[in-house]
Amino acid sequence: MKNAIIILFVLLGELMYAQTIDFPKEFIGYRLYNTSNSEFDDGILLSGTKANNFDNESHGYGIVKKLDVNGNDLWEKLIGIVPPPAWSTTTNVTQTMDGGYVVVGWVRRVGTGLGTDVFVIKLNACGEMEWQRIFSSDEDQESLNIYEIEDGSFYFEINQWEMDVDPNKRIWVFKLDSNGNTLWKKYYADYDPWPGGGEMINEFIPDKNDDFVMSGWYYYQDPDGDSTMLWIRPLVIKIDTAGNEIWHNIMGINEYLVAYNLGAVADSLGSVFSSGQKFYPYQAIVNKVDSNGNTVFIKELPLSTKASAAYDISWLNDTTFYIIVGSQDSLEVVNHMVSYYLYKLDENASVIDSAFVTDSAVWYSPHTLVTNDNKIVLSDYELNIGPDNWSEIWKFKPNLEYDSTYTQPQVYDTMCPYPITNDTIPLDTTMVIRLEHLWETLKPMSIFPNPARDRLTISINIVKWQERLIKVTDLNGHEILSEAIAPGRAKHEVDISSWPPGIYVFSIFEQGVLLQTEKVVVY
Repeated sequence: MKNAIIILFVLLGELMYAQTIDFPKEFIGYRLYNTSNSEFDDGILLSGTKANNFDNESHGYGIVKKLDVNGNDLWEKLIGIVPPPAWSTTTNVTQTMDGGYVVVGWVRRVGTGLGTDVFVIKLNACGEMEWQRIFSSDEDQESLNIYEIEDGSFYFEINQWEMDVDPNKRIWVFKLDSNGNTLWKKYYADYDPWPGGGEMINEFIPDKNDDFVMSGWYYYQDPDGDSTMLWIRPLVIKIDTAGNEIWHNIMGINEYLVAYNLGAVADSLGSVFSSGQKFYPYQAIVNKVDSNGNTVFIKELPLSTKASAAYDISWLNDTTFYIIVGSQDSLEVVNHMVSYYLYKLDENASVIDSAFVTDSAVWYSPHTLVTNDNKIVLSDYELNIGPDNWSEIWKFKPNLEYDSTYTQPQVYDTMCPYPITNDTIPLDTTMVIRLEHLWETLKPMSIFPNPARDRLTISINIVKWQERLIKVTDLNGHEILSEAIAPGRAKHEVDISSWPPGIYVFSIFEQGVLLQTEKVVVY
């Protein structure tokens, strides 16, 4: 059986209850940036911008929009400066373990209208704000992704943070605790001898091994060694949860390759597939890097087009991927039109099938999602220009046909005890975090859960360390455990299932020096 990869959105399975085809769905006045699936029901979450007039970029609000399984509105929250002017957008919304939501986006700089600052907002299960933070430096910032890990902390990337201090430091990852406090920030891609050449991250995702992958581009000299000629190359970086870089790959540095990555996805073996565009001629590409960071292939899709780009890639399983491709033939170039297609690929980036999605007058940046029930959802970034801007979402079956309408009753937002209403969440400009406000002194280890039973996890938070030693004693000083933690290991699990209930003292040492002690309750 042939293995398959799909670039766009592909959803698997047939519907037991089907009615009529009811896609695409149209939304007036929206720019949709991203989609995600609800963890507690089959609803779909959208992030983006809502405005009455896109010609006036001072009156837009970021949105968090919830749809039912058929793409119908359930509720939406607008996020921004109240009242405008202050254009804002949400770029990603993710459901959290407590049933709430964490939202990331950006807003035009408070007080000036110039530049952009990144914001992070935590909502409860009813869509009500719990906390918010605005991150500001003197350059334009943007963030496209945010994720929660099992200890309740959040990871997100910021492009171009602190460039006014050091222009070589363009790619950053921040870690926040569950209350929105900054635990640490780390920068990446300052690789000699050409740091700060314009590198950017377009995708920041968790992989299947509890690490994170960044995908974007980096400028590197040509193969002849001419340092005056820097070429844009696809970039992939892998880091652990402590922020340590595991490996990076600037692809095609020994070739005359001009290309960049847009979307990315990781399979269960740790390989990273990315979608993007190769220049001269402009062609859609799919790249693969193995779990050790080695290039497996850089492939142009075999399309008979004048120009094309692969915007996003989604993972169904280790042998099936979906990508969304925008392409132009010669006539479309003349008429300034773009055609968008959903492609299904195998693990070698060979095309298995494709489906036409839509024609548009502009290039835009669509996103894809494989849902809980293995369907494929596609949302666009922008389709029209002018006061009647509109956006659409599509939903496909694995065979790339439109999904059908569900008639079986569905229940949504069960974590909220009352109906969720549409309203506006104001950004609090007094919560701006500047460089000098960041907490730089992070404890060497975090232990969770606490209290604990059966097993607990020790998270190593410092970026670089020698071999460390964990020692555990009871309150009488009797040693219960002594285990080494290898350099670069971000997590260490301890089996406590046989320990009697009580209070234990965990101590972490580096080269014989005590770094930290922590009391843990075992029950």
